[in-house]
Amino acid sequence: MKRRRLIVSSAVVLSVVTLAAQQPAPTFRFERPIVIDGTGPRRLAVDVPLLVGSAPARPLLRDLRIYDTAGAEVGYLLVGDPATVPIYKTAVILPIAPAETPKERTSGFEADLGEPLTVDRLRIDGIAAPFLKRLKLEGSGDRQRWTLLVAEGTLFDLPDEKLLQTELRFTAGSYRYLRVIWNDTHSARIPRMPAARTKCANAPSNSSPFPKASVDRSGLE
Repeated sequence: MKRRRLIVSSAVVLSVVTLAAQQPAPTFRFERPIVIDGTGPRRLAVDVPLLVGSAPARPLLRDLRIYDTAGAEVGYLLVGDPATVPIYKTAVILPIAPAETPKERTSGFEADLGEPLTVDRLRIDGIAAPFLKRLKLEGSGDRQRWTLLVAEGTLFDLPDEKLLQTELRFTAGSYRYLRVIWNDTHSARIPRMPAARTKCANAPSNSSPFPKASVDRSGLE
């Protein structure tokens, strides 16, 4: 739930209230005192009870009112937090040799983050469309012991159907290596692609013959 902030301009003691919906006279459900010193705008955080207790309709906090000690209503500006921008970490791609058993054909790659990092998703780019691949994702800190992160995942880019999913999400944890194992039993193997890249988001690209893998760390540091 995003936090909301108020910017008000006054030099007196104020009260923040929310009004019960469709009442002929103000009926206060929640009240907060605001004590300020001096003039000019002030930035005030809206707490969870106020946000949850406001009218259940958009825009949020449409029933919020601010009054001064004389009972006069004071204007305010409602400002939301800026949108979170994903932060991606470069991953060096290490190929995994294809394997085949009587029941299954597999291939894949490992993404080396260079150091253990707390991550919760893996984004893979650079695979020529259209494609649809089933896979398994594992994570490790030492490349010896592996933790299953996604048992049965699917990535796809189907332009004709306007369907796209190139990101895997999983429970946050500290890993240096992420291993993608493609299930090639009922689909063609992902070929080597000279235009694929491994890089941070919005950073200069480097040529690589394997898919680009990026890890989102936003909100985890």
